[in-house]
Amino acid sequence: MHTKILNIISIIPGTKYLGVAIFVDSDLRDWFIKSIPETSLPEKADYIKSFIADAIDRFHINVLVMKKLHPARQSQNLIDLVSVIKSVGKHTNISIIEFPIQAIEQLLLKGKLNKKRLTDEVAAMYPVVFHEYEREKKNKSKYLTRMFEAIALGIVCFNRLDKGRQKSLYKTNTEFTYE
Repeated sequence: MHTKILNIISIIPGTKYLGVAIFVDSDLRDWFIKSIPETSLPEKADYIKSFIADAIDRFHINVLVMKKLHPARQSQNLIDLVSVIKSVGKHTNISIIEFPIQAIEQLLLKGKLNKKRLTDEVAAMYPVVFHEYEREKKNKSKYLTRMFEAIALGIVCFNRLDKGRQKSLYKTNTEFTYE
């Protein structure tokens, strides 16, 4: 039986930069922080639309997964930019999934929740990010945390979809949120 390959773009949204990870099934292909220019909201929205559309085309993305915004930690600008990301996914006919960061930490760590443990776990699972891991440990301001969260988000998304794929539950062009 032939199963569809999952090409996943994982995004941790922000108004100044995005944490991004690209997966082909469970294989981490790219990971980075994408800076968003300090411009007006419409210009930021256009920049993000262009970036996401280019990534979808370049990497043949069929799943877009994002961190679900926490109600107490969101601004209207961030809500608007997340809507832009979702609209690009809908327009390109790919699945859109949201996970709250707590669910990511619980599913991946299965224990005490904190971003340092999450970063440690991601670096242990993907030694290719060890250089960034070492650099982040030295930073006072945890700039790369969003990138590590994006990788963790992609791992959790793949594991969930892979289980569903084995049970023939995976469908394209869907949108859902895990609580």
